[in-house]
Amino acid sequence: MKTEVVVIGGGATGAGVLRDLALRGIEAVLLEQEELTSGTSGRNHGLLHSGARYAVNDPDSARECLAENKILKKIASPCIEPTGGFFLALPQDPPHYADDLLRACAGLDLPAVEVPPADVLQKEPALSPKIKRAICVPDASIDPFRLIRSNVEEAERLGAKIFPHRRVVAIFTADGTIHGLQAIDSKTGEEFHIACRFIINAAGVWAGSVARMAGARLDILFSKGSLVVLNRRLVNSVINRCRPPSNGDILVPHGPALIIGTTSQTVTAIEDPSPEEEEVDLLLSEGETILPEIGSTRAIRAYAGVRPLMGAREAGEDSRKISRDFLLLDHGEADQIKGLFSIVGGKLTTYRLMAERTVDEIVKAMGGKTSCTTAGKPLPFPKEIFLFLVPFSFSVLGALKISLLFWPLKI
Repeated sequence: MKTEVVVIGGGATGAGVLRDLALRGIEAVLLEQEELTSGTSGRNHGLLHSGARYAVNDPDSARECLAENKILKKIASPCIEPTGGFFLALPQDPPHYADDLLRACAGLDLPAVEVPPADVLQKEPALSPKIKRAICVPDASIDPFRLIRSNVEEAERLGAKIFPHRRVVAIFTADGTIHGLQAIDSKTGEEFHIACRFIINAAGVWAGSVARMAGARLDILFSKGSLVVLNRRLVNSVINRCRPPSNGDILVPHGPALIIGTTSQTVTAIEDPSPEEEEVDLLLSEGETILPEIGSTRAIRAYAGVRPLMGAREAGEDSRKISRDFLLLDHGEADQIKGLFSIVGGKLTTYRLMAERTVDEIVKAMGGKTSCTTAGKPLPFPKEIFLFLVPFSFSVLGALKISLLFWPLKI
């Protein structure tokens, strides 16, 4: 096979890159070692960030989230429920943080408005009556499965090719320039080669391994986050604790369910992440503090994902202190491997921006001038309409649980 660009990774970033390439008329192929969304993009809480969570300590990420929040609400509305969100302070939360948050949001032109706790309780009566302060922000919930499927289907319609279950095992260079790769069909064991001029490494937590195949260096910190799914939608708004980001401080409604997130634990293993019993207990306990009915609501499952984070870190430092901004690395400059680009970090909310920046570099390297159109072009409604899906282990029990609750509808 021969193509201009190979995208490695079938998560949100890879799907967004493929769509952007296709819209600019660039021939491209996407390879995913398992199924689309099988990595971190399918293992999150489905929060469309307003940026408020990062406004105090990570303003660059907050600014990007705010801009992309507005864009995605216009171009990806079938994938989004505009729930709105609140940051709520309890008596035990730092008393100064609400003011810090309001000041930080004002500096970013992020619409954050303090409202009376009584008004919030009238809208969300299941919340704790101990709420002292409340700040309204434009958070929302987003279905990552439907979002990624929409990107991929439009890319395919425009001529791009997608190959799931293709694991890259070798990257070939000549005189410091990319000229192709080798992959294996994980189901059949068949090997095949693709000749290409460019490789975009959007492999998430596996991006370091992909870079090393080409002789490049890419250091990534792995941060595991666990989440719990409840069988009842106890609130209709995204709920955040009004305190520095910590464990169990986000509640996100999705369809008939509610997701409690998340933990943050530095790990070395990235295959098949799973929540620990202590994490589940902690999430339920923290969630019950702000939403007492959690104590009498059935948790139907728990799952975990691994975040690929960039940036130096001191020993013992909380991985939450690392920026959620993204890194686009041209290995032609960093490692003298021309034609290899890595895009790592970021958030689901910023996937489109990450794709735009990456494809801009590819166009520049090609000597072209085509500009990005994804910020103004609505995504197509996907052929497969997914009722809300959550990641699950590929066990018989896990499959039975998920099939009973969240079955994809075909039209």
